[in-house]
Amino acid sequence: MIKRVATVTVACALLTLVGCSARNLPTGENYYVKATQEYSQHFYKPAIDDYQKLIDEYPFSPFAEESELNIGLAYYKSHDYAEAIGALNDFLRMHPTSKHLDIASYYLAMSHYDQIGRPDQDQTHTQLALEQFQVITRRFPESDFASLSREQIDICREILARHDYLIGEFYEKRANFRA
Repeated sequence: MIKRVATVTVACALLTLVGCSARNLPTGENYYVKATQEYSQHFYKPAIDDYQKLIDEYPFSPFAEESELNIGLAYYKSHDYAEAIGALNDFLRMHPTSKHLDIASYYLAMSHYDQIGRPDQDQTHTQLALEQFQVITRRFPESDFASLSREQIDICREILARHDYLIGEFYEKRANFRA
């Protein structure tokens, strides 16, 4: 009787193991493929979640670096600029030798650029965008993003000049020439 119970127990354990092994657990590549499909279909939130799962569960996967970049790009494309800036800064800090540095730098600059307000408002984002565009033209002069950055540099400088002009005009109207 005891022998029969032991045999049944072993049989149940083997069936459980076989049943579990028949189910395919997701791999880093599976998460990457799924997230990339979602990203290409403009489902950015699910794509970000799947890229993050890949990074959390398979940090040494060959897809982890590109997933980190794509998280930043997905935040940018969903107009969540604060998250995009954080994710892209993290990417630049964590992967200083990546072949995608020019893309990450450009979209970091664009995350600031897209938040530029009117010339009579705070110009912090204009200044940050200008600095990042200048970094791109210095570090990646042969990149396609360098020519785009040169165009954006001119626009940023124009906005900053208008801002300074408006400040000067404000104080000039009030006859506060020292200011």
